[in-house]
Amino acid sequence: MATIFNKDGSITHTPESDNLQDDLKERLSNHENHLQSGYDELRTYMDDELKTSDWTQVPDSPLNTTTKNAWKTYRTKLRDLPGDAKAPYWFAESDWPIAPGASAINSEALAFIENSGDPLGIATTSWVGLTTNMVEKGSIGCESAGIGTDIIGIANSTGLQVGDHLRNNDSNYAEEGSLIGIVSGITSISVSLASTSPVEIGPSANYFRPDKWYYLQDIPELTYAVSAGAATVAAEGSINFTITLTNQASVQPVQWQTGGSLISSGSLEITPSGTTGISTVTITAPSVTIPDT
Repeated sequence: MATIFNKDGSITHTPESDNLQDDLKERLSNHENHLQSGYDELRTYMDDELKTSDWTQVPDSPLNTTTKNAWKTYRTKLRDLPGDAKAPYWFAESDWPIAPGASAINSEALAFIENSGDPLGIATTSWVGLTTNMVEKGSIGCESAGIGTDIIGIANSTGLQVGDHLRNNDSNYAEEGSLIGIVSGITSISVSLASTSPVEIGPSANYFRPDKWYYLQDIPELTYAVSAGAATVAAEGSINFTITLTNQASVQPVQWQTGGSLISSGSLEITPSGTTGISTVTITAPSVTIPDT
């Protein structure tokens, strides 16, 4: 586990990773590069379409006024594409401008049309967030001291800055990670704290300061719920069970099973409407045989 000391004083434990911040930063960078590549390709497509249709707007164009205006409208829609909220890869087919006289979207533009196989929008984000947090910047050797100290002797001040937060990194001196204090002054041999330390100070400390902090966002996951149409069912009567899937991106096979006096099982496929899928299973209760007396 990795331990993160947040600005609000809380502590977060994350799965261990040798370079978790570097990994998340790279993932975000790769996504941003992917988007930039898409914008570049979109602008190239737009420029090519504008160049090849420049002739429609010249004063001596052979087109009549109606056709010339249709091309003008088409060219305006082309220029609006890079600034659209759906750029660069998530345009609906109905939103894409079609050249006058054409019956379908230019095949070269299909890369910019939203893929219907991604209804949850998984591909629209890196799922890596960027915020500001207290980030560890290094460690220093200290002279051990007791509670109430506001000046600490240090071996080397290289890297330290006023405003840095000092925390114990030795489990033998108070709780490891406990805040020693905030640096208010620095000399070559000591640091001053903004207030006296509330904990004992060990032979070394880590220092933190606000900086960029990358974190994983929650990716939508498929979840399910089952509800019964009634609380009881009579012998040979029927009861419905409704299965609801949320965050469903595609057709989902489902196996179901009931127990007790309603022993039954089966399988089905649920097709989503949007990102929610609903299906109903009907089970008939068995008859009841009264034994002879």
